[in-house]
Amino acid sequence: MLLTILIHLLLSSPFAFGQKVDARMLPGHSLRLLYDGKSLTEARLSLIDGAVNTIYLATFELNRDSSSLEIAKHLCDKAHEGVDVRLLLDGRGSRHFKRHVKQLRDCGARVLFYHPLDWGLAEFRRVLHEKLLAVDGKVAILGGSNYANSYDEAGPESTHWHDLDVRIAGPAACWFHYRFEREWKRVAWMDIRPERRWYSGELLERIIGRRYGLQSFRSCEFVDGGGQARVYPIQQDPYFDPGNWLLHTHLRLINASRHRIRLYAPYFTPHEK
Repeated sequence: MLLTILIHLLLSSPFAFGQKVDARMLPGHSLRLLYDGKSLTEARLSLIDGAVNTIYLATFELNRDSSSLEIAKHLCDKAHEGVDVRLLLDGRGSRHFKRHVKQLRDCGARVLFYHPLDWGLAEFRRVLHEKLLAVDGKVAILGGSNYANSYDEAGPESTHWHDLDVRIAGPAACWFHYRFEREWKRVAWMDIRPERRWYSGELLERIIGRRYGLQSFRSCEFVDGGGQARVYPIQQDPYFDPGNWLLHTHLRLINASRHRIRLYAPYFTPHEK
């Protein structure tokens, strides 16, 4: 399961890590909490409509209901304009959307499914669970919400669930832009695995490069987002990544705390540490 977590600290005095700023704590961000479905949908559509270079979207669930199809229409419009639109979707969570994929591809968008069941028994536990929308490498929306009508209607008073998302402008958006690119390339090579036996390495690279757009990624710069927040971006596969970045980051934040700790999470199965 891929999990993208964003741990952010608004600048205050004293700084949470003391005088020493962690090298991965990126400065220069503005943050806006998207606390219900209405504000999240508005922020997503506004971000997509304003894109001029790239739109990278990764999610577990992209449904086939009215909310999802509206997002798809806006993505299609931007692809027609020449924006590099790419969707990385979980094959199980987004299985209902598959009938609409051809329409997106006909618009010029690229769609790639995360399909571990087709990659062999060693991969069957993997799930693409992150929810990332990164635009132009300058702004990103991350959090817990997928794309479906039920998420549009979510909020503190919802009878279904309540996820929090954050809109972040600043260098971390470019960081996630490049993480999406890395993940896209990895999934593309996994997706073409059955064909590897038939082609030479050079020919295979040309085929996969053309089919998945591996040579047409666009770059981004770590630009200031006009805010005072520092952001520590993390992406980890908790089943298979030996680095334990999520655990270590939580422990560091807990140990460095001065005044209070607030934990907001749907699941709580803490490590013994």
